[in-house]
Amino acid sequence: NTVAHAPHTGITGRCNDCVFSGNYLHDLCYEGVDAGAFYAGRSWAERGNIVKNNVFQRIRRIENATHGYGRVQAIYLDD
Repeated sequence: NTVAHAPHTGITGRCNDCVFSGNYLHDLCYEGVDAGAFYAGRSWAERGNIVKNNVFQRIRRIENATHGYGRVQAIYLDD
């Protein structure tokens, strides 16, 4: 799968025991703040997921952050 050219998160892992593999994610999160190309978390009910063998390119914020924490990551495991 190819996921590309989106201003925020490309894939959200909101499930249990899923495998996210073989994806090409690029040019994502360019307007995001506190975000990731692959995002999971914020719920203890979502667990057992595996992220492997994915390619991430150009996951970066290009717009100025207006507030908050201005970093983005390829894989974001939120607390």
